Amino acid sequence: MTGPVPTRTTRPCRLSLSTLCLAAAALFAAPAAAQEIRPGSMNPDIVETAAALPLGYSAKWENYSPDGRFFAETSMTLAERTGAELTWDVRHLVVADDAIAGIIRQAAADGLIAIARDDEDGIEIVSQTITDKRMRVIVKGTPFGYEYNDPHDCTNTFSLCRFTRTLPSGEVYHLVRWGELYGGVWSYRVNYDPWKDPAERRDELFRAQASLAEDGLTLDEMEIWDEEVIAVLRRIED
Repeated sequence: MTGPVPTRTTRPCRLSLSTLCLAAAALFAAPAAAQEIRPGSMNPDIVETAAALPLGYSAKWENYSPDGRFFAETSMTLAERTGAELTWDVRHLVVADDAIAGIIRQAAADGLIAIARDDEDGIEIVSQTITDKRMRVIVKGTPFGYEYNDPHDCTNTFSLCRFTRTLPSGEVYHLVRWGELYGGVWSYRVNYDPWKDPAERRDELFRAQASLAEDGLTLDEMEIWDEEVIAVLRRIED
């Protein structure tokens, strides 16, 4: 792999995601009721299966906006198993409008991501993601830079879980996630941590739903802001 190497102690801090968030609200929104995800495993410990996968194991997803104006094909390959952490090589092939493509290219110019190619087929980005053995994300390689979660992003975790998220822009958020599993679908609610950000207290920042395949990796996922879906992730066959 070439490009920025993710660590827990270094973080990029030059790309502002405020423009991206505004674009996402305008481009990606669709009523939550119109979107569905496929139920997955009802075993909450199925995620531990991923820790035993062989090195070189790969999976692929499509990540898109409901209105079809943004699309990315994402693949993850298990590259390294070190102690309690798994390192995954990640590739995103992104097709987006000029505004979002411009943000991606600027992130590359700022050294936040590495672009393998940029042509009429899209922008291919190479990065890495680090998870723990329950597939909770510690470092996430996104098309816009690295996102850091301390101690992890609290997915695949029941009840209340606190974590700190640092965006590629360097913005830091102290968050609380509530998780529950019903009928093969994980449902999450996320808001600011009232103990650390009392001025930012809100009933809900965003919601998410996710399902897990039998290999412990994500089957489907969607993120919901203000009752509108802004992103959908769906597992596809290799």
